[in-house]
Amino acid sequence: MSQSTHDFTQALIAAFRDDQVIKLLGEQLSAKIAAPLFNECKQLREEVTALRETVNQLHKQLEIKDQRITDLEKEIDSLKSSADDLEQYSRRTSLRVAGIHEENEEDPCKVAMDLINDHLSLDPPIFIEELDRVHQVGPKKAEDSPTKPRKILIKFTTYRARRRVFAARWRLQSSEATKKIYINEDMTGLCAKLLWEARKLKHGERIKDCWSSDGNILLKDKAEKIHQIKTLKDLSPFAEWLR
Repeated sequence: MSQSTHDFTQALIAAFRDDQVIKLLGEQLSAKIAAPLFNECKQLREEVTALRETVNQLHKQLEIKDQRITDLEKEIDSLKSSADDLEQYSRRTSLRVAGIHEENEEDPCKVAMDLINDHLSLDPPIFIEELDRVHQVGPKKAEDSPTKPRKILIKFTTYRARRRVFAARWRLQSSEATKKIYINEDMTGLCAKLLWEARKLKHGERIKDCWSSDGNILLKDKAEKIHQIKTLKDLSPFAEWLR
């Protein structure tokens, strides 16, 4: 090492030991490095704060929209329920008969009258004038079709006549010839599904009984309490698979 280099090194070491020099270096470093970093950090904090405010605003907007969606869903469910109630009311004078063997060229009205007056023992009997319309439901099956025979829809002229027939339906089960014939209410798709699901609960011994009355689905729980079922959600307290 040359003398000049050695002298410079010693001078530099001495300078770093000088508090004044260190102070000046610190000020220079602060001006050149720390200040820009501080400003940049400050800017980043401001941007983060602005982003946080934006996120909070968006979150509030989402909460408002979510509540609006929930309200609309409830309104839609209410409208669907009202529409279904109206449709079910329009069916209050009708019954469906299942399990009657289907013959070619048979008169559904005669089949219905024979079933009602020969097997239900109504007094006084039902007269043909009390039937507004009788027809089989769905397309005709092929003679060799393994599917069940079509149901017969009976629309009565009065609710009273319909009620008399429906109340006597239990007599079909007392005869070997008619025990596989069932008279049911003419229900909407929703009501039929609710009754079907309720019957599954009954078969699974989760409830004591279920039935329909004027299109209303009723359920009796194990405590003998009766519940009206309007939606599938109403069945959830009785079925783990709906929770």
